Amino acid sequence: MKTKNTFKIKVLIFIALLFFSTYSNAQNAEVLSNLTPQQKEMVEAQKKLLIKNREAFKATLSANQLEILKNTSLSKEDRMKALTESLSDSQKKLLAKNRSEAISGKENFKATITEEQRQKLQLQIGLMKGSQEKKELREGVIENRKNRKNGNN
Repeated sequence: MKTKNTFKIKVLIFIALLFFSTYSNAQNAEVLSNLTPQQKEMVEAQKKLLIKNREAFKATLSANQLEILKNTSLSKEDRMKALTESLSDSQKKLLAKNRSEAISGKENFKATITEEQRQKLQLQIGLMKGSQEKKELREGVIENRKNRKNGNN
């Protein structure tokens, strides 16, 4: 009896995971459906650049800095503050370079979209407001604004 129930639970979990991953991919595909092939390439290239830059930055972190990031006794905000304070000049320059590349990529992409595409993107992104990705994006933007306001580029 227990094996039947555990099997049913495993099947339900698998179906749920499959549904949610398909739903997430469908949202991404829907957002990209309004873009031209060149714009899609720009988005993909920007994603790859961000990942490469993130990996390059992570490779520069010292053991002490990695420990700061793993320290669960600190809040996320405190971890980021401690990490920021521990960054070397070269790491700060790398982050500034990465940030400027991300901003220029965003500006380049914005220059290619039409008003209609912009409105559709805003609508589709607005529909994702309750999603986890949107919450994380919003939290990141808020944190960046606070840092800039406090002079902690």
